[in-house]
Amino acid sequence: MQILRILQIAILGILFFLTMVQIYFQIFSPRRRKNGWRRTLIYCGLMFVIFLIPSLAPAPVQSDSVTISKSAAHVPDWLVYYNQTDERWAHELYGEVDYIEEAGCGPTVLAMAVSSLTDTQINPKEMADWAAENGYCAPGSGSYHTLIADGLKHFGLECATTNDGAEVQKALQAGYPVIALMGEGHFTGGGHFILLCNIDARNEVFVADPKSVENTEKLWPLDTILAEAKTSPTTNGAYWIIRQQV
Repeated sequence: MQILRILQIAILGILFFLTMVQIYFQIFSPRRRKNGWRRTLIYCGLMFVIFLIPSLAPAPVQSDSVTISKSAAHVPDWLVYYNQTDERWAHELYGEVDYIEEAGCGPTVLAMAVSSLTDTQINPKEMADWAAENGYCAPGSGSYHTLIADGLKHFGLECATTNDGAEVQKALQAGYPVIALMGEGHFTGGGHFILLCNIDARNEVFVADPKSVENTEKLWPLDTILAEAKTSPTTNGAYWIIRQQV
């Protein structure tokens, strides 16, 4: 873009010079050029068009993702982070009675996984609509836990459900993100989905928490996550290992 801008300025400069030359000859020279004013108008028209070129260019695609601090080395470049409390969709309905701000952790974490790991870009509102239309909204209690595996599959991602903390650790070390269902503790007072993105040599995990930017901007001991995760009675697992390396 910088090179194009320099080229634009150079062309405008040349056209301006030619325009001034034409005006000079038409006003001050005893030998006025034939069609001189016509050329002047052509040069002015070209300058106008070239000046407008940047505004006619397609606008860059705007991401719906929420900005989180990238100062820490543990924040992965591949993550598209969404937050269910974002004002753009926080007060949108999830189903018929619930709002995304309070009940939308499932669609939000699924939107993060899909937008980060596939070519499909989908925000929490769009994912919540898809989930509700397909029967995954549990009125008054968030989402049915089948949303995660079924949603990942629908958008082209495979996963494996497990309760084994060692398997989760191994998956993270190998570069496979994991969606976790958390119980009462640091992340929630009831039930809450989060995305485990990576793990370091000290067994500290970078977590994408769909309801807390603060939780997302720091590392969490793997032991804390394993201790607070809860098994879904529907899927018999607390973790969904996404079979897509990052």
